[in-house]
Amino acid sequence: MANPEQHHNLEVSNTINERLSEISSVRYPPISDNAKYISKMIASEFFVLDIVDTREEHVYPWIIDFQPRKSPIDQEMEGVILVDPIRFRSSKVDTLDAELVRTISVAVQFPDRGYCRPLREVYREALEMQKQWLVHARSSGTLHDPRYFPQSVIIQNIMGKSGYYSDFGFADWQKAIDMLLDKEDLNPTDVSKDRIRALNELLANRDSFLLSRSRSSHDQGNERRFIPEFCAKLDSLPPESLALHNAVHAVNQAAESLE
Repeated sequence: MANPEQHHNLEVSNTINERLSEISSVRYPPISDNAKYISKMIASEFFVLDIVDTREEHVYPWIIDFQPRKSPIDQEMEGVILVDPIRFRSSKVDTLDAELVRTISVAVQFPDRGYCRPLREVYREALEMQKQWLVHARSSGTLHDPRYFPQSVIIQNIMGKSGYYSDFGFADWQKAIDMLLDKEDLNPTDVSKDRIRALNELLANRDSFLLSRSRSSHDQGNERRFIPEFCAKLDSLPPESLALHNAVHAVNQAAESLE
């Protein structure tokens, strides 16, 4: 007897592919071109479709989203299209298309076409694409509709407070490592040799950066720290200062695991 859950997951996957095909046929570049590209990436298994486990208590703020993760096969970072199957099956086509357009506009930047910028910037660009699509398609209201809500509110909702306030880019990662290396050079010790080696190993390691940022972004246990007063304090900081602070913290954690 067929497993009902497997049947539903296959149904979701088929619908995703159908909607991507429909979006790519509209001939509205670059969104239609992005849809074709992502379809090819899924077909060639460079990107993975993952149906999230809805038995978990956590409620996702999206129906479809893109996130990188370490591949269980070769341990390298791979792109994953995540889908909440229950909300997916209960959503209207306009909502699914809007979620897909935002998601593929994020995914197309992975790994080295802009995805290494701070995620706030990645999502900001994706929301601009989504807004263009919604206007072009004359779509009815949808989840996190960028025509009616400020981008910062939508991005914070999608990323979660932990992801939003712990965000940083690869340039911040490398700047943080340079700062830490300079500090070690000023106070050299026998112990610092292992640390210097670890920092140099991380300097150009994009996968380590992506993994560290992903861990920081999706630390649900960290959400409790972000009470309104704390968030207001973080909002008052220059974005580049906060990003560098976050990168230093992430680099220190990554270096400790290598020492």
